Amino acid sequence: MKKIFIDTNYFVRLIENDVDDQVKEVKALFEGGLSGKISLYSSVIVLFEIYWLLSSYYRVSKKDLTEILRDLLSMTYVKWEQKEVLLTAVCNCDKYGYDLEDSYNACYAKLLKVDEIASFDKKLIKVWSE
Repeated sequence: MKKIFIDTNYFVRLIENDVDDQVKEVKALFEGGLSGKISLYSSVIVLFEIYWLLSSYYRVSKKDLTEILRDLLSMTYVKWEQKEVLLTAVCNCDKYGYDLEDSYNACYAKLLKVDEIASFDKKLIKVWSE
């Protein structure tokens, strides 16, 4: 089976639905993944790029942004690197109002069962300790 890595711009085209010919190509790719004809993969970095682009360039609200990210991570036909950590981090962003980067780092540190976080970022340490 063919394996395809999906970069940020494909997800953004799907979300924004703003460049017709690219949107058609993206939808065809996702339909191939949904039908099981191809395997689709993406990464932690891609999700963070989506988060940054939608929040800074497209000015998507934090509430809408966390919903979009949850929806992307819920696509059963896309295999995400560190999916469970990402899902927990996104849910914590929504639930507690954390920034995604702090939430992800805290969730990942908890997964590793670290004894402490070495950081001057008090917010990160607070997120981790909760």
